[in-house]
Parts: sequence; structure tokens; C-alpha cells
Amino acid sequence: TAQLPNIPPPPDKPKPPEEPEPTRGFLMRVDGALLFPLRHPEFFDTTQFSDLSRVSSGGYVSGRVGYRVHTFAGFEGMLEYGNVQGPANGTGDKSYSLSSFRVGPVLRLMSPGEVFRFLGTLGGGLAVHLMSYENIEKDTVCPDLEGTESCSSAGADFYAMTEAGFEVDIDGVLLGLSLAAYVSSTKGMNDFQGEQRVEATIKEPYDNRVLPMIGPRIHFGYGFW
Repeated sequence: TAQLPNIPPPPDKPKPPEEPEPTRGFLMRVDGALLFPLRHPEFFDTTQFSDLSRVSSGGYVSGRVGYRVHTFAGFEGMLEYGNVQGPANGTGDKSYSLSSFRVGPVLRLMSPGEVFRFLGTLGGGLAVHLMSYENIEKDTVCPDLEGTESCSSAGADFYAMTEAGFEVDIDGVLLGLSLAAYVSSTKGMNDFQGEQRVEATIKEPYDNRVLPMIGPRIHFGYGFW
């Protein structure tokens, strides 16, 4: 009888490549920003935006802690403070001071690079605004105040923010640069009071419209991943 030829066994199927484990871990960062308001109170000349030498700006600092839940996403909690002096950073004959405290959650989105990554954020929350004026006629803002009381305000509003930029990760040390944009409601700033906390009728400083701000932001932090 004829013998059958030896047939080699079929080769083993190659194993599919293993997907890398998602990158996870806590992070913390400190931010500094230079923000430019795109609107001023109604009592000021808004044509100043056509003259760059008269554009006002303000410095903002914030701290964040969060957790990177995946290679591409994470969550942060932000606490921020900043102040804008305007017009033209308090150098004009008439000026105002707007201080803001912001707190809220932030969604962090990023590309998967280990050293260099693109970064974007979306966030929002509660903003507490403190507003005061200098060399503004009292009757212009707070017509009900008597004597020499000055006009000021303390109000709470909602805000939203977004950022787009990049980040460098050197053994967990995070260095980043981005462009930040904010919009905030202004209805809370209509609750003006005098130095003796006397309630007064006021004229709406932003006509109940949103207050946008935009500017560059840098951050320094550490990622525990």
C-alpha cells in the first residue's frame, strides 16, 4: 500500500497585539492667565477696543486637582481668582475694578502622547464678582445712595470656560500653554450696595448681557501616572 505524505501541521495563528493599558492617575496643576475682557460696563466708552494702547487686561491664578480616568480624558476641580482694572488697567480718568472668584468642575481631553500632547478643556460653575468704580459720578451708577458713599457690588453668577493648547510631560512634570475663553452671566452684579451696606437701585453695568474674556494661559503641575 502507498504511504500518505507527511503533511505539516498548520502554523499557529499570530496572537493579536495587546492593547496598551489606559493611562490613569491623579494630577495637580497651578495656572496663570492674562485675560482681556471683551465688554466693559455701560458707563465706559467701548470704542477703546479700537486702540490697542487702551485695551484693559487682568491677571488670573488658579489651582486644580483631578484624576486622569483614561489616556484621553480626565476630570479636574478648579478654584480661581483674578482682577481686571479698566479701562486701560486703571490709568484712565475713570476706571473700575472687577475681581472674580470661580469654582467648578473641568473636563480634560488630551491626545495620547507620552511627552507631547494636545490638550483641551470644558468647564463651568459658580463665579462671585466684586465690582467697584473710581471717578464715576454716583448718580450714574447708584442714584439712591446718599452722602459720600461709593458704589460697589457683590454678586454670584454662572460661567463657562474652554481651553485649547498643548502640554509637555517630562517624567510626570507638566508644562503647558493654551488659549482660554470665558463667558459669564452678569445679573448678580446688579445687586449694588454702598460702603454701609445700604441697598440701592442701580443701573445695570453690563445690561444683563454675558461678559466674555479671552487670553493666554500657562500651567505647571505634576501627573501621578
